[in-house]
Amino acid sequence: MNKNNKEYYMNLAIEEAKKGLTTTFPNPAVGCVIVKNNTVVARGYHHKAGQAHAEIEALKQINFDATDCDVFVTLEPCNHHGKTPPCSEALIKANAKKVIIAVQDPNPQVDGSGIKKLKDNNIDVEVGVLENKGKELLKYFTHQIKSEMPFITLKAAISLNGYINKNKGQRTILTGSKAYQNTLLLRKQHDAVLVGGNTIFTDNPSFKGMTKIVLTNKELPKTLNIFKNNDKIIQYSQQPIKEILKDLYNKGFGSIFVEGGNSIFNQFIQENLFNELILYFAPLMFAKSKNKTSFYNGNIDINNLKIKEIKQLDNDVMVRYIK
Repeated sequence: MNKNNKEYYMNLAIEEAKKGLTTTFPNPAVGCVIVKNNTVVARGYHHKAGQAHAEIEALKQINFDATDCDVFVTLEPCNHHGKTPPCSEALIKANAKKVIIAVQDPNPQVDGSGIKKLKDNNIDVEVGVLENKGKELLKYFTHQIKSEMPFITLKAAISLNGYINKNKGQRTILTGSKAYQNTLLLRKQHDAVLVGGNTIFTDNPSFKGMTKIVLTNKELPKTLNIFKNNDKIIQYSQQPIKEILKDLYNKGFGSIFVEGGNSIFNQFIQENLFNELILYFAPLMFAKSKNKTSFYNGNIDINNLKIKEIKQLDNDVMVRYIK
């Protein structure tokens, strides 16, 4: 991509922001790239709530002197005093020439005030560069502001006629290695993975490097693979899903990847407690039988969902639906 292109530098800022996707709750993941004479002179991202914002992380690298610099930031600079001072003021003091923003901040505490502050101090501002990518990056944060609940992604691998296994109670590997690698990437973009007891006892997954949330009344033997990596494990007995999600939000979980199985999927879908649905369709058809488990027992009104992405992964097809 042309290095004189604004989208090129905003893409770099978005890649910076992704580094903080699972560590900044309840703040958004934000990235910043500073450019002078078509050369990147600094870059930074927000590491953790309470720590320096992305703009400050980048400005530190040039001793807070942004004279003749263009500042690319994925989210409108804040304009209020929270745990850290306003980034808008820092950019003004640093004498930035221009600030290019992907998305105006949906937070009512900001929502345009940072942009106005910059303009009032004679800094050129442009908003909307790679806006759709910026909004995708902010989807967890935007949902949390509106609902005070974690962003929920449901993921399942199914046969073409909707089954998640060939024989009930037995693990069935439906998809290939590319689908598996894609799932690993998606999973790591969330704060935790949630499963039910049937999945834990049947598939015995490890979910290495992830916080595991397990919904079951049964005791979890320490011999299970989820205990092998010293990752955090949270167990809930049977109680309303909405109560569990509220408790998880209060515990600091802003996004959850649900890989639960039939019982779990039924609860989330019936109560409409999900934001995205990711289905991997495997090139298999299983004969209808009571000895198989379907992905979901009810009807899903596809008219209420939009296809966000379709991706072929060898012989499997991933479809990502959003509400």
